[in-house]
Amino acid sequence: MSKQFYLPMRDANDPHKVTLIPVSEEVYTNITPETNRIRSRRQYHGQCCCPKQYLWKCDGDCDICEYRAAGDNLSLDYETEMHGDTFADTSDTEEIVTDQILMRQLLERLKELMPEAITVGQMSLDEDMSERKCLEQLNLKRSTYRTCHRIIFLT
Repeated sequence: MSKQFYLPMRDANDPHKVTLIPVSEEVYTNITPETNRIRSRRQYHGQCCCPKQYLWKCDGDCDICEYRAAGDNLSLDYETEMHGDTFADTSDTEEIVTDQILMRQLLERLKELMPEAITVGQMSLDEDMSERKCLEQLNLKRSTYRTCHRIIFLT
């Protein structure tokens, strides 16, 4: 007996009504990570207050969800005017700087361990450079190229 997989489907007329529809495992495994990513990001920014026991209702369509919250909608690119002064939201500045430092350290370590990975990453960003051309220029095995590509682009 195979395991049955379900995804939530919100009623078009009543957004509070959610029905679970059976889907194949392939469809489930393709859609669920994206739905979870959307919900997690919204929860992090205070835009989702879905209780744990109702996560099964989450379909990733936060605009009509009953558990939608206002949260913070500010980013570093967003400017707010307050008492005539304009300022940018800098609440995540420390986290961004920490991430940048960590990324630099990781790239330096990667240069030591696998210097071709940086080159593969740079060549992959060139629109005219195909995988085959990269392999020929770098004289790499395809498996090494793919490993470098996965490391750089986290795929």
